[in-house]
Amino acid sequence: FQRLKRSPNCLIAIYIVTFIDSLAYYAFSYALIMHLGMEVGLPDSLSGIFYGIFGICISVSSLALGFLADYMGIRNSICISSAIGFLARLSMAYAVLGRATWLSALLLFALVAPSIALIGPPIPTAIKRYTSDDTRALAFTIYYGVMNIAAFVATPIVDMMRLQTSDEILLL
Repeated sequence: FQRLKRSPNCLIAIYIVTFIDSLAYYAFSYALIMHLGMEVGLPDSLSGIFYGIFGICISVSSLALGFLADYMGIRNSICISSAIGFLARLSMAYAVLGRATWLSALLLFALVAPSIALIGPPIPTAIKRYTSDDTRALAFTIYYGVMNIAAFVATPIVDMMRLQTSDEILLL
């Protein structure tokens, strides 16, 4: 840990971004499945297919946007994808509340998936760049630990938010 402390301060920022991005991804995934089943009324099989298409969009976007992430650089790629992801998820929330299912699906496939794909590759690259050979294993262990903590925390946060706001959402 002492050697890792000598790494640049931006490594801490990378971990914070990783936590926020992972929390957004896992909470969003959980909420999406619940939304498709309970509020849209899709059976579990169709919800799974819809979620699978979302995963395919992320993979295809990763292939298509990988060169763009390399061209923009680590910092720009992370900043731009975070901004796009935030605005897309916020817009999607308003579309869901307005019962514009087609618009929320379009935003999901056209903006949310590419924003996830664009932020994925630069973060491990940044960790590799900002650590030395002897601290890299620990740095990646922390990285995966941060992702797992975000995944663990995401579901209870979504459940608490649904319990707090379920009456207002049902009235719309």
